[in-house]
Amino acid sequence: MLDCFESVLNGYLRKDNMDVFETGSNAKFLSKDIITEFAGRGDEIHMYPLSFAGFMTVYNGDKYMGLSEYMLYGGIPLVVLRNNAQDKALTLQNLFDEIYIRDIYKRNNVRNQGDWRIC
Repeated sequence: MLDCFESVLNGYLRKDNMDVFETGSNAKFLSKDIITEFAGRGDEIHMYPLSFAGFMTVYNGDKYMGLSEYMLYGGIPLVVLRNNAQDKALTLQNLFDEIYIRDIYKRNNVRNQGDWRIC
């Protein structure tokens, strides 16, 4: 949430011994804004959840139970590494609330946020 952080990052472009990686998005500067600001001076790398094959390399169980869990919780590595259903569900809910919803509220200046949860 640093004001003019893009100017700071652009300043690092003139350093010979430095690579700069800007990750994620937030309410102030979404991925599409980053692409526009740094056009021609970088590469965009998309990060995806684990594939089922990747999921199974860390899942302790048979492939049928693994498929069931993969379909229920998905392949987000932070969630995959949780030990029980309650921890997995809580981690997903926190990711949703703290990253996606918070950023949407801030970006769009939503004042009446209410109290809601995804079931």
